[in-house]
Amino acid sequence: MPNLRVKNCLFESDSQHYWVENYTISMSNDPTANFGPEEVTGTLKYIYTLQDVVVDLAGRYLKFEVNTHGAYSACLHYVGVGV
Repeated sequence: MPNLRVKNCLFESDSQHYWVENYTISMSNDPTANFGPEEVTGTLKYIYTLQDVVVDLAGRYLKFEVNTHGAYSACLHYVGVGV
């Protein structure tokens, strides 16, 4: 899969509480197996526009792990796979 297109959840007045900062992406061909060992890490911008995330990994199942997020919880407004 070449990339993801995501939009952070910054559209409400209290948006500083719900958003994604750092993430890890890994893929697997078996949903019960361990993902990886190859992975992609990165940081989403604190903006409410589409952002392209280069993945360039192969597999049938994708794992998007949020490492750091807003004060209350992680939230993405949009996720497009392979767009």
